[in-house]
Amino acid sequence: MNISMWRTSSIASTFLSVGANNMLKLSTQSALTLTLQGSMGRFRVSNETTNSESLELRYLQTHVGFDFEDSAANEVLLDTMQPVRELFDFKMLNFNEIMQRDIDDARVSKDLIPYILDEHSQGSVKLFPPLIVVALPTESQGTRPAGLYPKIETTVQPDVAGNGYEMHSIRSGPIGQETFEFEFPVQANKTFYHDLVKLKLNPNRTKLVIIDGQHRAMALLALYRNIKNGGWSDARRKPYEDFYSLWTPSRIGAFSLKEIQLPVMICTYPQLDVTYQGSMDIIKAARATFLTLNKTAKRVSESRNRLLNDKDLVAVFLRQTLGLVKSRDSSSTSAFRIWNVELDQSADKQKLESPVACTGVSHVYYVIEHLLLSVDEDLKGVTARSGKFHKRTKNPELRSRLNATDILGSDKAQTLQRDVFSEESAEALWKVFEERYGAYILKAFDTFAPYSIHNTATLNISKALEGNANPQISNILFDQQGTGRTFNAHRENLQQISPVTPELQSVMTRLEGTAKAVDNILQELYSARAEAYLAPMPDRSKLRQDKVISKLVATVIKRLYDEVFSTVAFQAALVDGFFYIMERAERKAAQSTTSIMSRDDGFAEYIQQLNAYFVPATAEKFKKLSAVMFFGLQEKENSPGEFEMVPSNSNFRSVVYQGEMKPDEWPRYRYLFLELWTPSDLTIADIVDADKAFCRSQLLKSLRVRRQEAFCEANNKAEANLSPTEKEAIKTECLESFITFLRNLGLTGLKTAMFKDAFDDAKVPLPSDIGEPEESLEVKVVAEELANAEAESDGGVESVEAAE
Repeated sequence: MNISMWRTSSIASTFLSVGANNMLKLSTQSALTLTLQGSMGRFRVSNETTNSESLELRYLQTHVGFDFEDSAANEVLLDTMQPVRELFDFKMLNFNEIMQRDIDDARVSKDLIPYILDEHSQGSVKLFPPLIVVALPTESQGTRPAGLYPKIETTVQPDVAGNGYEMHSIRSGPIGQETFEFEFPVQANKTFYHDLVKLKLNPNRTKLVIIDGQHRAMALLALYRNIKNGGWSDARRKPYEDFYSLWTPSRIGAFSLKEIQLPVMICTYPQLDVTYQGSMDIIKAARATFLTLNKTAKRVSESRNRLLNDKDLVAVFLRQTLGLVKSRDSSSTSAFRIWNVELDQSADKQKLESPVACTGVSHVYYVIEHLLLSVDEDLKGVTARSGKFHKRTKNPELRSRLNATDILGSDKAQTLQRDVFSEESAEALWKVFEERYGAYILKAFDTFAPYSIHNTATLNISKALEGNANPQISNILFDQQGTGRTFNAHRENLQQISPVTPELQSVMTRLEGTAKAVDNILQELYSARAEAYLAPMPDRSKLRQDKVISKLVATVIKRLYDEVFSTVAFQAALVDGFFYIMERAERKAAQSTTSIMSRDDGFAEYIQQLNAYFVPATAEKFKKLSAVMFFGLQEKENSPGEFEMVPSNSNFRSVVYQGEMKPDEWPRYRYLFLELWTPSDLTIADIVDADKAFCRSQLLKSLRVRRQEAFCEANNKAEANLSPTEKEAIKTECLESFITFLRNLGLTGLKTAMFKDAFDDAKVPLPSDIGEPEESLEVKVVAEELANAEAESDGGVESVEAAE
């Protein structure tokens, strides 16, 4: 008589049995609970970055659909297959573990579900490419992906039954703790790829991560969850339920779901187990697969490509830098958090869309690219920086700035390029970059007062939303998955539907309620930020009306954040502009063997002096800041605290640059900082003064050209016919505008005679350590402004690449 007892766990089942010989036996049951049948295939992939040997990718081609009666695996697969956003907590992932773009739920609900259901195009022939899914092992707690599979073993089951073939298996992990196992027949050393092939999975230790076709997959998952009781109950799924609420069970029931089947390719990388000694891992392999597949698919945003790119050293340093931000928690002394960085900027535009962000992936990428690859000759005063940076790969400055020869050795350093490096080299060079440059990027967002004020305000709002009854509000503002953009698109889509059924009206009412709640939260954010911005002013009551910040004052503060502080140009000038001076000063000090202020001290002094201007200490200084960046503020008569705009011909746009401040125009803002920066170190001060004098000369000469052209046009007069008196009057007008501009920057003791040499190239040459100009720079400034004005009339240039 046999007596059996069993005990189950989440991993395996252990059986105790007593046989006829009364011997106690232990046997472990497999943890592979999901079995899929299909066709097996394989090919080899390589890591082009490290030129490593190719690795095998083995996959099962199968399908998934809604026929749960004939194929129980369908339901299990729909339960198991998920996008990254639902499998792993974004807070737990680092940037090296990001594998895909955000999901546009509005597009899925509006376009893909109807297409799959054949709602509007009956009779058409449809073909769906396979969903690409990676069997990704997880760490023991299942909260984050593991880089390698448990040990892979290959076994052979002899043909004891006389079937004419052996069954081979490739298994990851010991029995009871497996992650996956391939089974396939082999006859006379010939593998059969289409018959009797099975892929077995352990859903507790393996996540099926969708890396391509996620929008099609999300359409299937949404339909499945809407017909399954509690399909959206998981906390990571719940925020997206509203996007699909119009697809009610009764509406879905009108379609024959059993007829829907989509092909699925489930990928594994058998060589990437714990015994693997190379630089590749499963996450990198999956990311490489995603990028390769999407080269010809719907374009992945440039910012997302930069986050995913393993073949660009700038992108590697970008991920590492943002990873430091992402790792910050309540113990951090800074309020700068990852939600203050817009990760997926739509349509490759440089303007931020997220109201809680103060920078973006493209912003930080641009800053790093210029820190590493710029040369002194790229900047000639206030003209747009020159050079095609995306083409710079073989760059000696890159090796020099990263001290590559000392860190890697001479041989490796000589072969180092922006797009040619090993993982080990990148890791070693990251430590140098972090110390020499990366730390200062973070310091800029930590200590430049406008950013600190903004980041603190968003952090407070985030804390206030914890536990809110409507989790979608927090998701829209802080989840970094593009939910806000998708939410607005979904609302617009619903407004196009006719007729408006009661069910649709109910959904729209609920969404409008969420939108209103989000808008209220944003108004709280802007109000709190404005209050904090004015807090250093003892006389801030002068900028209030009835104890509330004047509307025009609030508008100026918001415009400063939206149009100045959050731009690529401003942030490049803030960081790259400092190093453009500092590196030249360090070289000059080394040549003369004199000591120089450290980067830490120099950057702290620099930021402190900029803070004094950009977060004014008095109401009068705030008015001057407004006059420089936008317009003058004048209090209305008999209405204390109410202001009106005063147009000016001596603000930034009139004096420095009339065009759009695209990324490559950052030298214009750099000039502004030069006027505000008074280094205590004499070597640094000499370079600042020389650059400042040259910029002033450029600006005055270009200003004279523009004013002269405007005078001739207004008076219908040719420039050749201008009298000496008229020319002198225009010159004097330019000087007066420029001096007013400088006074509003806080400079004192200015007189017209101080700038009499500014119009003379011989007396204000290009700084000697940069090189000689190739052409008349004041003419170049005007030419650039005219060209940019024409570009703006054609719609402008939004992206960095287009601007180049």
